Formats: sequence, C-alpha cells, structure tokens
Amino acid sequence: MFNPKEAENEARRRNPNLDAALNRAQREKETYLEPLIGYFARLEAEIANMSIASRFRRDKKPDHCRSGKVSGPSPLYAELNEADYKRAQLLNDLRKICGRGMSLIGLIESLVLDMEATKTE
Repeated sequence: MFNPKEAENEARRRNPNLDAALNRAQREKETYLEPLIGYFARLEAEIANMSIASRFRRDKKPDHCRSGKVSGPSPLYAELNEADYKRAQLLNDLRKICGRGMSLIGLIESLVLDMEATKTE
C-alpha cells in the first residue's frame, strides 16, 4: 500500500537538495505574491472610494436589456442604481483578473522546482 510519508522520506533520501528547492520555490512564490496582492488591494481601494461620473445615475437602475445578456443581472446586482452597478462591475472584473494572477503561482512553483532540479547532479 502506498504510504505518502514513506514516499516523501524516500524522495528526501534520494535528493538531499529537495528541502532547499522547496524553500526556494516558497520564497519565489512570496516574491511574486507580495507585490501582486498589494497592487490589487490598491486598485480595489481606489474602485471602492472613487467618484463615479454623473452619467452613471444614482436615481436610475441600469437597463439590463440593452447589455445583450439574455439572463439579466445577478440577483446581487438587480436592485443597484447605475453608479453602484458600475462600481460592482469594476470590482467583479478586478477580482477575475486577480484570480488569473493568483492562478500562476502553481506554475511559478513548478518552474522554480524544475530549475533547481536542473542544477542538481
């Protein structure tokens, strides 16, 4: 039967540089994430606090029929006025972009571990 702990111990025995490689990968992930998190936090704060042009009215709901969506707005946004809807839309778009940036972290870890393995005799 497969024992993950035994497999890990065997991998460490065969590769004494594994811990150093894993530590390097962790440092690289943190190096990537720290500015990314700060960047998206700054944009989120700006969107949350920015003024919105008067063409996005506060006394009118958006016309969702003109947006081209068949299903209409999410129930979370259905009661928002145009200005609040635009803000919510911007925040939602930002979260999607942030998620894409965060999804790269696994690729970075894989790359760094491959780099370290390539250096090892």
